[in-house]
Amino acid sequence: MKANPLWFGFLEAGTKSSPVVRSARLSTGNPKTIYLFNFNRNNIIEYDHNIVEVKLRELDADEKETVKILKLAFNKVFKEFKPREKPDYFGNIS
Repeated sequence: MKANPLWFGFLEAGTKSSPVVRSARLSTGNPKTIYLFNFNRNNIIEYDHNIVEVKLRELDADEKETVKILKLAFNKVFKEFKPREKPDYFGNIS
């Protein structure tokens, strides 16, 4: 069975808490960071993996209805998402 490329969860960060989506298709190119779709900010944001990982949890059973809304919002933003540009060997942005 094929693994789901999307993970739906919740970022518990006080007043900045939000439902989030993690996509296996998005890579920052840096093992220390991850991209998460932050529903409250309606944006895909790069987070420090070590800081954010302990603040993530899967959605509870009563939150599962949120998945449909999250998936629609994520897909809309994902279509226009462009990862940050990485500098080349000489520090120039391509």
